[in-house]
Amino acid sequence: MLSFQASQKQLEKKSGKTPVKTPVKTPVKILQLLKENPGMTLHDIAISIGKSLSAIERASAKLVKAKLLRYVGPKKGGHWEVLE
Repeated sequence: MLSFQASQKQLEKKSGKTPVKTPVKTPVKILQLLKENPGMTLHDIAISIGKSLSAIERASAKLVKAKLLRYVGPKKGGHWEVLE
């Protein structure tokens, strides 16, 4: 088993890619959902993507820091704006 794991790591190093296809990243899905419905809450997004609320909060914080997303208005009653 150890040799299989070692050979798989070597394969990843050589190709620079993981052998498994990864699904669309969480930040991209967040932006897509908020473009369609800016009134969604982070909880709604977490449910629709199938991720935990804390994962969505971390991803949205990174998007805000990267100036791709911002929250406008008060905590209750505000909405998200996608800044692309």
